[in-house]
Amino acid sequence: MPSTGTEAQIFRPVKRADSAHLMRQKSKVQLGSLPPYLTDAISCEAKCFAVPLILDGQFIGTGTLIEFLGCKGILTAAHVVRNKFWTIDCSATSKQQLNTAVSDWAQNLAIPARYLSITQTNDASRTYGPDLAFIQIPAGPFLSTIAATKSFLNICREPKKRLARALDHAGCVVFTGFPEVSSRRMMSVGNFDPVQALYGYAFLSGQERYERRGRYDYLKIGVSYSTADPPITFKGVSGGGVWTVHLFADELSSMKLSFQMYFAGVIFYETRLSKGFRRLRAHGPRSLYKIFFPRIIKRFATGQF
Repeated sequence: MPSTGTEAQIFRPVKRADSAHLMRQKSKVQLGSLPPYLTDAISCEAKCFAVPLILDGQFIGTGTLIEFLGCKGILTAAHVVRNKFWTIDCSATSKQQLNTAVSDWAQNLAIPARYLSITQTNDASRTYGPDLAFIQIPAGPFLSTIAATKSFLNICREPKKRLARALDHAGCVVFTGFPEVSSRRMMSVGNFDPVQALYGYAFLSGQERYERRGRYDYLKIGVSYSTADPPITFKGVSGGGVWTVHLFADELSSMKLSFQMYFAGVIFYETRLSKGFRRLRAHGPRSLYKIFFPRIIKRFATGQF
Protein backbone atom coordinates (compact mmCIF):
# COMPACT_ATOMS: atom_id res chain seq x y z
CA MET A 1 0.00 0.00 0.00
CA PRO A 2 1.32 3.46 -0.77
CA SER A 3 2.25 6.24 1.58
CA THR A 4 3.74 9.64 0.87
CA GLY A 5 6.46 11.73 2.39
CA THR A 6 6.91 15.38 1.54
CA GLU A 7 10.07 17.34 0.92
CA ALA A 8 11.02 20.53 -0.87
CA GLN A 9 14.02 21.24 -3.04
CA ILE A 10 15.28 24.51 -4.44
CA PHE A 11 17.82 24.77 -7.21
CA ARG A 12 19.19 27.47 -9.44
CA PRO A 13 17.78 27.35 -12.97
CA VAL A 14 19.81 27.75 -16.10
CA LYS A 15 21.01 31.14 -17.38
CA ARG A 16 19.40 34.29 -15.93
CA ALA A 17 16.01 32.81 -15.16
CA ASP A 18 16.98 32.38 -11.51
CA SER A 19 15.87 35.94 -10.71
CA ALA A 20 12.36 36.68 -9.50
CA HIS A 21 11.12 40.26 -9.63
CA LEU A 22 9.71 41.93 -6.56
CA MET A 23 6.77 43.48 -8.30
CA ARG A 24 6.47 46.57 -6.10
CA GLN A 25 10.12 47.38 -5.77
CA LYS A 26 11.41 46.24 -9.16
CA SER A 27 14.47 44.67 -7.54
CA LYS A 28 15.62 41.07 -7.84
CA VAL A 29 16.14 38.17 -5.50
CA GLN A 30 18.11 35.01 -6.20
CA LEU A 31 16.17 31.79 -5.67
CA GLY A 32 18.95 30.45 -3.47
CA SER A 33 18.62 33.46 -1.18
CA LEU A 34 14.88 33.17 -0.57
CA PRO A 35 14.21 32.87 3.17
CA PRO A 36 13.19 29.39 4.42
CA TYR A 37 9.77 30.59 5.59
CA LEU A 38 8.97 31.63 2.02
CA THR A 39 10.21 28.49 0.26
CA ASP A 40 8.37 26.36 2.82
CA ALA A 41 5.14 28.28 2.27
CA ILE A 42 5.43 28.07 -1.53
CA SER A 43 6.17 24.34 -1.51
CA CYS A 44 3.38 23.58 0.98
CA GLU A 45 0.79 25.42 -1.11
CA ALA A 46 1.85 23.71 -4.34
CA LYS A 47 1.90 20.24 -2.78
CA CYS A 48 -1.66 20.64 -1.47
CA PHE A 49 -2.89 19.88 -5.00
CA ALA A 50 -0.44 17.10 -5.97
CA VAL A 51 -1.08 13.35 -5.78
CA PRO A 52 0.78 10.24 -6.96
CA LEU A 53 -0.95 7.82 -9.31
CA ILE A 54 -0.57 4.04 -8.87
CA LEU A 55 -2.17 1.49 -11.21
CA ASP A 56 -2.50 -2.04 -9.82
CA GLY A 57 0.45 -1.46 -7.51
CA GLN A 58 2.67 0.18 -10.14
CA PHE A 59 3.56 3.85 -9.72
CA ILE A 60 2.79 5.58 -13.03
CA GLY A 61 3.08 9.34 -12.48
CA THR A 62 1.85 12.52 -10.83
CA GLY A 63 -1.42 14.40 -10.97
CA THR A 64 -2.92 17.76 -9.95
CA LEU A 65 -6.34 17.89 -8.28
CA ILE A 66 -8.77 20.22 -10.08
CA GLU A 67 -12.49 20.96 -9.95
CA PHE A 68 -15.05 22.77 -12.09
CA LEU A 69 -18.82 23.14 -12.14
CA GLY A 70 -19.78 20.09 -10.10
CA CYS A 71 -16.90 17.89 -11.25
CA LYS A 72 -13.67 16.89 -9.52
CA GLY A 73 -10.73 14.92 -10.80
CA ILE A 74 -7.05 14.66 -11.59
CA LEU A 75 -5.19 16.57 -14.30
CA THR A 76 -2.13 14.73 -15.60
CA ALA A 77 -0.21 13.87 -18.77
CA ALA A 78 -1.77 11.68 -21.45
CA HIS A 79 1.18 9.27 -21.47
CA VAL A 80 0.63 8.67 -17.75
CA VAL A 81 -2.80 7.15 -18.40
CA ARG A 82 -1.96 5.45 -21.71
CA ASN A 83 1.33 4.33 -23.27
CA LYS A 84 2.92 1.22 -24.78
CA PHE A 85 3.40 -0.34 -21.33
CA TRP A 86 0.00 0.21 -19.70
CA THR A 87 -3.44 1.73 -20.18
CA ILE A 88 -5.95 2.70 -17.53
CA ASP A 89 -8.94 0.58 -18.57
CA CYS A 90 -12.21 2.29 -17.66
CA SER A 91 -14.47 -0.25 -19.39
CA ALA A 92 -17.30 -1.92 -17.50
CA THR A 93 -15.34 -5.20 -17.37
CA SER A 94 -12.07 -3.66 -16.11
CA LYS A 95 -10.42 -5.36 -13.13
CA GLN A 96 -7.87 -2.56 -12.58
CA GLN A 97 -7.61 -0.37 -9.52
CA LEU A 98 -6.25 3.16 -9.35
CA ASN A 99 -4.53 4.05 -6.08
CA THR A 100 -3.24 7.28 -4.67
CA ALA A 101 -1.90 8.49 -1.31
CA VAL A 102 -2.71 11.64 0.62
CA SER A 103 -0.82 11.14 3.89
CA ASP A 104 2.55 10.07 5.24
CA TRP A 105 1.23 6.81 6.70
CA ALA A 106 0.39 3.58 4.90
CA GLN A 107 -3.10 3.46 3.45
CA ASN A 108 -5.17 1.63 0.88
CA LEU A 109 -6.86 4.46 -0.99
CA ALA A 110 -8.15 2.91 -4.19
CA ILE A 111 -11.01 3.02 -6.67
CA PRO A 112 -11.92 0.49 -9.38
CA ALA A 113 -10.92 1.94 -12.74
CA ARG A 114 -14.33 1.03 -14.19
CA TYR A 115 -15.83 3.90 -12.16
CA LEU A 116 -13.53 6.46 -13.77
CA SER A 117 -13.86 8.48 -16.97
CA ILE A 118 -10.83 9.80 -18.84
CA THR A 119 -10.35 12.42 -21.55
CA GLN A 120 -6.93 12.80 -23.14
CA THR A 121 -5.20 14.40 -26.08
CA ASN A 122 -3.85 12.30 -28.94
CA ASP A 123 -0.08 12.70 -28.95
CA ALA A 124 1.35 14.05 -32.19
CA SER A 125 4.96 13.80 -31.01
CA ARG A 126 6.81 12.57 -27.95
CA THR A 127 8.68 15.82 -27.46
CA TYR A 128 5.80 18.28 -27.97
CA GLY A 129 2.65 16.25 -27.45
CA PRO A 130 -0.02 17.41 -27.03
CA ASP A 131 0.16 15.37 -23.84
CA LEU A 132 -2.68 16.14 -21.44
CA ALA A 133 -5.31 14.03 -19.67
CA PHE A 134 -8.08 14.39 -17.11
CA ILE A 135 -9.38 11.61 -14.84
CA GLN A 136 -12.90 12.33 -13.60
CA ILE A 137 -13.57 10.97 -10.10
CA PRO A 138 -17.18 10.18 -9.11
CA ALA A 139 -18.61 11.02 -5.71
CA GLY A 140 -17.87 8.38 -3.10
CA PRO A 141 -15.41 7.31 -0.39
CA PHE A 142 -12.36 7.62 -2.66
CA LEU A 143 -13.12 11.25 -3.50
CA SER A 144 -14.23 12.11 0.04
CA THR A 145 -10.97 10.81 1.53
CA ILE A 146 -8.89 12.86 -0.91
CA ALA A 147 -10.96 16.00 -0.35
CA ALA A 148 -10.59 15.71 3.43
CA THR A 149 -6.82 16.11 3.16
CA LYS A 150 -6.02 17.74 -0.18
CA SER A 151 -7.17 20.82 -2.10
CA PHE A 152 -8.79 21.01 -5.54
CA LEU A 153 -7.92 23.90 -7.84
CA ASN A 154 -11.07 25.55 -9.20
CA ILE A 155 -10.21 26.16 -12.85
CA CYS A 156 -13.39 28.19 -13.43
CA ARG A 157 -12.51 30.86 -10.87
CA GLU A 158 -11.33 34.00 -12.72
CA PRO A 159 -9.84 32.03 -15.64
CA LYS A 160 -8.95 35.12 -17.70
CA LYS A 161 -7.09 36.69 -14.78
CA ARG A 162 -5.32 33.43 -13.96
CA LEU A 163 -4.28 32.99 -17.59
CA ALA A 164 -2.91 36.53 -17.76
CA ARG A 165 -0.97 36.19 -14.51
CA ALA A 166 0.35 32.75 -15.46
CA LEU A 167 1.67 34.21 -18.71
CA ASP A 168 3.11 37.23 -16.91
CA HIS A 169 5.71 35.10 -15.16
CA ALA A 170 8.17 36.63 -12.75
CA GLY A 171 11.03 34.27 -13.55
CA CYS A 172 10.20 31.97 -10.62
CA VAL A 173 8.22 28.75 -10.96
CA VAL A 174 7.43 25.82 -8.70
CA PHE A 175 6.50 22.38 -9.98
CA THR A 176 5.41 19.30 -8.09
CA GLY A 177 5.96 15.61 -8.55
CA PHE A 178 6.93 12.22 -7.18
CA PRO A 179 10.27 11.20 -8.74
CA GLU A 180 10.40 7.45 -9.21
CA VAL A 181 14.04 7.36 -8.09
CA SER A 182 12.93 8.56 -4.65
CA SER A 183 10.35 5.81 -4.10
CA ARG A 184 11.13 3.00 -1.70
CA ARG A 185 9.77 -0.49 -1.16
CA MET A 186 9.33 -1.19 2.53
CA MET A 187 8.50 -4.27 4.53
CA SER A 188 5.34 -4.51 6.60
CA VAL A 189 3.97 -1.32 8.16
CA GLY A 190 1.02 -1.85 10.49
CA ASN A 191 -1.45 -4.12 8.73
CA PHE A 192 0.08 -3.55 5.29
CA ASP A 193 2.72 -5.71 3.64
CA PRO A 194 4.51 -4.55 1.56
CA VAL A 195 4.42 -0.73 1.45
CA GLN A 196 5.56 1.55 -1.35
CA ALA A 197 6.79 4.89 0.02
CA LEU A 198 6.50 7.75 -2.47
CA TYR A 199 8.19 11.07 -1.78
CA GLY A 200 6.55 14.21 -3.11
CA TYR A 201 8.64 17.28 -3.90
CA ALA A 202 8.05 20.91 -4.76
CA PHE A 203 10.89 22.13 -6.98
CA LEU A 204 11.59 25.85 -7.22
CA SER A 205 13.27 26.92 -10.43
CA GLY A 206 13.02 29.41 -13.27
CA GLN A 207 11.28 29.49 -16.62
CA GLU A 208 14.02 29.40 -19.22
CA ARG A 209 11.90 29.79 -22.32
CA TYR A 210 8.30 30.22 -23.46
CA GLU A 211 7.32 28.67 -26.81
CA ARG A 212 4.25 28.49 -29.03
CA ARG A 213 3.71 25.80 -31.63
CA GLY A 214 0.41 26.00 -33.45
CA ARG A 215 -2.43 26.15 -30.92
CA TYR A 216 -0.32 24.93 -28.00
CA ASP A 217 2.20 26.68 -25.83
CA TYR A 218 5.07 25.34 -23.75
CA LEU A 219 7.21 26.24 -20.76
CA LYS A 220 10.83 25.14 -20.69
CA ILE A 221 12.21 24.86 -17.17
CA GLY A 222 15.94 24.71 -16.55
CA VAL A 223 17.59 22.37 -14.05
CA SER A 224 21.23 22.81 -13.07
CA TYR A 225 23.07 19.87 -11.50
CA SER A 226 26.11 22.00 -10.76
CA THR A 227 24.43 24.23 -8.18
CA ALA A 228 22.00 21.80 -6.51
CA ASP A 229 21.14 18.13 -6.12
CA PRO A 230 17.90 17.40 -8.03
CA PRO A 231 16.89 13.82 -8.96
CA ILE A 232 19.09 12.20 -11.58
CA THR A 233 15.90 11.71 -13.62
CA PHE A 234 12.45 13.24 -13.31
CA LYS A 235 10.64 10.07 -14.39
CA GLY A 236 7.45 9.95 -12.33
CA VAL A 237 7.07 13.74 -12.27
CA SER A 238 5.15 13.56 -15.57
CA GLY A 239 1.70 15.01 -15.00
CA GLY A 240 2.91 17.29 -12.20
CA GLY A 241 1.62 20.85 -12.05
CA VAL A 242 3.64 24.01 -12.72
CA TRP A 243 2.89 27.30 -10.98
CA THR A 244 4.27 30.76 -11.64
CA VAL A 245 5.25 32.47 -8.39
CA HIS A 246 4.92 36.23 -8.03
CA LEU A 247 6.89 37.67 -5.12
CA PHE A 248 5.98 40.88 -3.32
CA ALA A 249 7.64 43.03 -0.71
CA ASP A 250 5.53 43.42 2.40
CA GLU A 251 3.81 46.82 2.61
CA LEU A 252 5.06 47.34 6.17
CA SER A 253 8.52 45.84 5.82
CA SER A 254 10.53 45.65 2.61
CA MET A 255 12.56 42.84 4.19
CA LYS A 256 9.55 40.52 4.40
CA LEU A 257 8.25 38.83 1.25
CA SER A 258 4.87 37.42 0.35
CA PHE A 259 3.74 35.59 -2.78
CA GLN A 260 0.89 34.67 -5.10
CA MET A 261 0.80 31.53 -7.27
CA TYR A 262 -0.99 30.91 -10.55
CA PHE A 263 -1.42 27.51 -12.17
CA ALA A 264 0.53 27.56 -15.42
CA GLY A 265 1.28 24.11 -16.81
CA VAL A 266 1.71 20.34 -16.74
CA ILE A 267 5.11 18.62 -16.97
CA PHE A 268 5.36 15.90 -19.61
CA TYR A 269 8.92 15.68 -21.03
CA GLU A 270 12.55 15.88 -19.92
CA THR A 271 15.63 16.29 -22.07
CA ARG A 272 18.79 14.27 -21.63
CA LEU A 273 21.26 15.32 -18.96
CA SER A 274 24.09 17.13 -20.75
CA LYS A 275 27.01 19.07 -19.29
CA GLY A 276 25.31 19.37 -15.92
CA PHE A 277 22.00 20.64 -17.29
CA ARG A 278 18.57 19.22 -18.01
CA ARG A 279 15.41 20.89 -19.31
CA LEU A 280 11.82 19.96 -18.51
CA ARG A 281 8.99 20.77 -20.90
CA ALA A 282 5.46 21.53 -19.76
CA HIS A 283 2.27 22.45 -21.53
CA GLY A 284 1.71 26.14 -20.84
CA PRO A 285 -1.22 28.32 -19.73
CA ARG A 286 -2.77 28.75 -23.18
CA SER A 287 -2.77 24.98 -23.73
CA LEU A 288 -4.74 24.62 -20.52
CA TYR A 289 -7.06 27.63 -20.27
CA LYS A 290 -7.74 28.04 -24.00
CA ILE A 291 -7.83 24.42 -25.22
CA PHE A 292 -7.91 21.62 -22.67
CA PHE A 293 -9.94 23.13 -19.83
CA PRO A 294 -12.83 24.15 -22.14
CA ARG A 295 -12.76 20.63 -23.57
CA ILE A 296 -13.16 18.86 -20.22
CA ILE A 297 -15.67 21.43 -18.96
CA LYS A 298 -17.83 20.78 -22.00
CA ARG A 299 -17.74 17.03 -21.38
CA PHE A 300 -17.95 16.74 -17.60
CA ALA A 301 -19.49 19.92 -16.13
CA THR A 302 -22.81 19.47 -14.38
CA GLY A 303 -23.22 22.99 -12.95
CA GLN A 304 -23.56 26.46 -14.44
CA PHE A 305 -21.18 29.44 -14.61
